[in-house]
Amino acid sequence: MINNRSPYHKDVLEHFLPFSTHPAINVINQQITLGFNDHNSKNKKEIMASYHFYNAWKMNACGYLFDEHGSIVDDGIIRRMGSRDPIKKNLKLIEDFVFKTGFRSFYKNNNKYYDSLLVTYKELNPINEMKSWLVNQFETQYGNYRIIFSPLVGGSHATKRYSDNGFTQTVMFVDKATNRKGYNKALNEMIASRVVFTEIDHNFVNLISDTYDSAIDEAFSNRNIWVNNSTKGVEGYRTPYTVFNEYMTWATFTLYAHDNFLEKDVDIFINKMESKMENGRGFIKFKAFNRKLLSLYQNNPKNKKVSELYSDLLNWCSEQNNDSVLNDKV
Repeated sequence: MINNRSPYHKDVLEHFLPFSTHPAINVINQQITLGFNDHNSKNKKEIMASYHFYNAWKMNACGYLFDEHGSIVDDGIIRRMGSRDPIKKNLKLIEDFVFKTGFRSFYKNNNKYYDSLLVTYKELNPINEMKSWLVNQFETQYGNYRIIFSPLVGGSHATKRYSDNGFTQTVMFVDKATNRKGYNKALNEMIASRVVFTEIDHNFVNLISDTYDSAIDEAFSNRNIWVNNSTKGVEGYRTPYTVFNEYMTWATFTLYAHDNFLEKDVDIFINKMESKMENGRGFIKFKAFNRKLLSLYQNNPKNKKVSELYSDLLNWCSEQNNDSVLNDKV
């Protein structure tokens, strides 16, 4: 859940560890008791409860700010940014933690680092291009995109949609972007932008999936063909719907990459992404799924949009699913 490999993380520990017994930290430790590395634990419910509390703290914190007196207040825009709001319940404890730890001075002293992260993020994430491509392919529009990232966030990403009086906003909670040594500009851009793209496109993919919920339930009914249940983190995708959407959001990025980068660079990236999905995340049939969607997209005489490829893709998924069921019976 946490990126604990950076010099910044070491700075955070050096500054804040002396306050590790503060009551605010005690509350967090009571709520977040297990991480994904504890996936072999028999208590799956405890793992998921910890994960949801982690998201609740991280996401809801983004709905609060400091007023002119230094008090923490709700920004008054979004009522709740996570499934629950532990910030509101523990506001006085958090204010005390901020005061006693010198949090705001620590933050101010790292402003140059934060600014450098913003520069890199904008270089590697062409949000307007991604948005235009998705709007064209799914014919869905949002009024505003808000991206919140932290150098402390690991691989745990999330997205939420909000609307009010005709105004719509999608918010993405992701990790920082990094220029990796040994990769050219195109590969660095694909590696970085895939992270936020596969959160943004949940807000498009899921809407179409909602209209195919029965077909998805049938096509992904044999979970063992699609998911390696022993892989850490995969327990967060408990239904056919959530498994399909994770397959689809990542595979949709392949189509975006196909349209926007040179084939030689896309081939390198896709191989890495497919390996990550199958071997790292436990979505064990992703390569076949990804290549099938790409084939449908490329061999598309009627120029169907991605949203119009669902039926053909789900027919293929159903065939894979049913073949596996027959083989299991044999």
